[in-house]
Formats: sequence, structure tokens, C-alpha cells
Amino acid sequence: MAKTSVTSPREEALEIAYKTRKMILESKPDAVVVLRRCLVVATILNKEKEIRWISKELSGYYQSDSKPKQPKGATPYYNSLNDKDGETN
Repeated sequence: MAKTSVTSPREEALEIAYKTRKMILESKPDAVVVLRRCLVVATILNKEKEIRWISKELSGYYQSDSKPKQPKGATPYYNSLNDKDGETN
């Protein structure tokens, strides 16, 4: 892989993010690979909250951990074959 010159940590993080997005759009990459790349970006940018979340996604959650909140704008999945109580019609 050719090495490109970056002038700042932010540019390095942006380059990794663009390459990761391209990888996601062009293929079906392993989720672990994507998360590891995201962890690198978060580490470069010193995003502590994101580093903790990604690390838990990679390593697993403990019972004492709080569940992650659903991202803003995300639509929950509802199975149209189930009613509101989860009973199959």
C-alpha cells in the first residue's frame, strides 16, 4: 500500500475514514475490521466516548455495563409478522 503524506492527525483520521467508507461501499467487510479502523480514527482524534464504545463492541459488554443508546435518527426494526407483544400472528 502506498504511503501518503498527511500534515496533521486530523487529516490522517480523515484519510482512514474515507478508506473505510470506500471499503464498506465496495464490499462486505468484516465488522471487526471496520470497528478496528473506527477505533484508530477515534484514538487519533482523542474521542474518549467513542473509544470506550468501540472497545466494548470489540471486546463485549459486561453485565454491569449500561446498554448503549440507539443512535439518533436510527429506526428500530419491527417484525411486521409480530404484534406489539411479540406474539406471532
